[in-house]
Amino acid sequence: MRAVRASLVLGWMLVAATPLAAQDRWLAIEGGTVFDGTGAVHENATVLVRGDRIEGIGPAGQIEIPAGAERIDATGKFLTPGFIDLHFHYSPGPHASIDGTGTDANPELPLLFLANGVTTQREMGQWINDNENWLTTVRTLGLAAPRLLYSGPILDGRDTAYPTISRVLLDEMDARMAANELMDAGATSLKVYFRLSLAQVAAIIEEADRRNVPVHGHLEIVDPIAAIRLGLGACAVEADGAARFGWLW
Repeated sequence: MRAVRASLVLGWMLVAATPLAAQDRWLAIEGGTVFDGTGAVHENATVLVRGDRIEGIGPAGQIEIPAGAERIDATGKFLTPGFIDLHFHYSPGPHASIDGTGTDANPELPLLFLANGVTTQREMGQWINDNENWLTTVRTLGLAAPRLLYSGPILDGRDTAYPTISRVLLDEMDARMAANELMDAGATSLKVYFRLSLAQVAAIIEEADRRNVPVHGHLEIVDPIAAIRLGLGACAVEADGAARFGWLW
């Protein structure tokens, strides 16, 4: 089977076994039921991992296991591709809190996500540098963390609701500039917010579309249907003080 990234999780066993694996380390997880993400179910299967890549999945006894490989008995257990948390906030650093005083996110927090099968997370509204600095601290301590996808700060208009985590945009040109700056810095999605005009939202979506980057939003003054027609990929709308979420793909 063509090698793919090793994102299968098996409770605490696989979490503990793989984060610091060397590229030449072999791991065989034997006897479990595998949901491979395609809709197929493999019972009494062996999953063979080399370093951080899955080299093969097949029936027990039909996968050749290299001498010296670590072996985990997964009988009675289930394996699945790692879960993706599409909207979360670690909120570390000096800009994380609404009042600007900052927060100290526990460096062990990512381990809770890994232990529950979350191997990828999308940060939806935080300065990229704050997240990267915090993750450097996490890794310096020798702790593992899920793969992190950035949106960067929320993109908002004048009188923004959350000034410490917002990039305030003055007009459509500013919106295009900010969108490209964030994508250049590594943002894999963008988040538009309460106070933007529909024209600014449209400008951000146009720039993101050119680079195949999705745009999501938490809207208040903009008609969500109009934004969705422009290409907004996911939307939360304020109604009576509560956010109503909808995901579109």
